[in-house]
Amino acid sequence: MKEAGPALQSGLTANTAAMAGELTAWCAEVGAPIAVRHFASLWRVSWLEDHPLQDLLFAMMRSRGVHILDNFPCFLTSAHSAEDIATISRVFKESVAEMQESGFLPRRATVITGFDYRKAHEEDGSVLARDIDGQPFWYVPDTSSPSQLINGKAAA
Repeated sequence: MKEAGPALQSGLTANTAAMAGELTAWCAEVGAPIAVRHFASLWRVSWLEDHPLQDLLFAMMRSRGVHILDNFPCFLTSAHSAEDIATISRVFKESVAEMQESGFLPRRATVITGFDYRKAHEEDGSVLARDIDGQPFWYVPDTSSPSQLINGKAAA
């Protein structure tokens, strides 16, 4: 520790921040209600909403070789290699994805923000709705028959 000096902790902090940022962004992208909070080399899985079987995440990670106690804080240390950090990230993502696929955690449709659907509707007669998977899409006027609407995927 003396030899490495302050660079030891700053390196651990940077690695932790990068991993937490990647996992939090990935969860937001796939709609999992999870954020990975961190401070220095400490990190923790934080649930953004409660789900009855959410703690299965930790058992699933353990079954894949990454031992994390349910809802306890974790630390990256100088013993963790870049490969170890990549393994933690991969196992976390695999476990969350499997929980979503099994219906234990939700998947969310992308939320469209900063867009006034009422204004668009008034201007061209389009209607914003959701498809069967909850994804946004537009019904737009059919140019060959203006009283009819056709489906057009929404741009995110």
